[in-house]
Amino acid sequence: MSLSIRAPFSVDPVVNFVLVLAMTFGASATASEQAPGDELSFSNDVDVTVVDLAVSVLDQEGLPVTGLGRQAFTVFEDGKQMQLTHFREVNQQGKPVEPELSEDPATLPGGWVAVAVDLSAIHMTNAKRVFRGAEGFLRAAAARGDRIMVATVYPEESIVLPFSSDIDAVLAALSSVQKSNRSGTVTSKSNRMLRLDIKNARARDIDRERIRNQLTLLRVQESARVRTILGNAGDLFVDLAGLPGRTDVLWIGENLSLFPAHDEYRMWWERFCPPTDYPPGCDQPELWSFDADLRRPFQQLAATAHAAGTVIHVIDGGDPDRGLFGADGGGPVGLSSQGGSELITDGIQGGMYLASATGGSFHGNSRNVTPWFEKLESVTGQWYSIGYTLDRPPDGKIHSVQVRVAADDVMVRHPEKVWYGP
Repeated sequence: MSLSIRAPFSVDPVVNFVLVLAMTFGASATASEQAPGDELSFSNDVDVTVVDLAVSVLDQEGLPVTGLGRQAFTVFEDGKQMQLTHFREVNQQGKPVEPELSEDPATLPGGWVAVAVDLSAIHMTNAKRVFRGAEGFLRAAAARGDRIMVATVYPEESIVLPFSSDIDAVLAALSSVQKSNRSGTVTSKSNRMLRLDIKNARARDIDRERIRNQLTLLRVQESARVRTILGNAGDLFVDLAGLPGRTDVLWIGENLSLFPAHDEYRMWWERFCPPTDYPPGCDQPELWSFDADLRRPFQQLAATAHAAGTVIHVIDGGDPDRGLFGADGGGPVGLSSQGGSELITDGIQGGMYLASATGGSFHGNSRNVTPWFEKLESVTGQWYSIGYTLDRPPDGKIHSVQVRVAADDVMVRHPEKVWYGP
């Protein structure tokens, strides 16, 4: 029997499964904040007969656990145990490329890796460091048979290199992207100068108002930038929908904030708004930030990723020592220890959310990217493909999924939502 769902993409040929993937070693996957039964509005028909889950089982070091059998896995949908109809351990480490693709995701010789690059706010030095770190991961992915795409998501969605197993072409495409955009360096320097201005300004009314006006403008600009990126990324995920097998997105960027300019405003608030005597205009940072609340667009992008069957792995290339600390490296500029912690995390919360919501992984606030890429290489090359046949007509609602594994001291990673269109 074939069921019909509605999804935000057009697939040719029609896909005969719902592909829900999870290859992660970060925080547990938590899907977008929609309860079971919430409805999504999508278009275009896709036939579905089974739900296929790609599940990662990791040890305490974040490395894949292999050799588990079907009997070790139990799957629940909305609290109801489902009868498994297929199971396979997939290990593609070093597997050679085969000449023909199989329509069966469990026998596909390689997966799909889309490198989504956003250089709108990342300093070129940081971008080079991330690209160097990514090279080893991409070489390993190509060697095991993965096809790799290179795309940009700012200022527009652009496919720089369609899916290819030619690693030299992939690295050349990344190099061309890196050389073609210098706006991120300008943005990074501008934000750093504003932070230094906040640190060095005199505590007087004229400086307080001048910098507050700059922050209001920055909030508008950053909100527009992030909204543009999210919209373009959604278009990219639509392009990825319907690919057989595993699909991972490696997102390279910086400063995907849920509340744009919140970091800088908190610095200003700590500097100019003493708790004993709040001058006019000293709104609490949490209240000020709600005027540019981007949580809903992030949730919508995560929902699109769910429907397209993509897992997002985000690496934030920001350098906390360069961008968030004073010239002396002694600590966050103009902040208490509590404020410093928030400063370091607020600018990366959007990336962390996208990774956790789709069953992916996140790296940020560290110059040492190599260990993260090494784990990403291992995790995306080994997983368990398990699934069950749908036992009801599609209802256009989101349903919760839980996978339990009968093994000691393991972490199980998978998206926790599936969606069936009417």
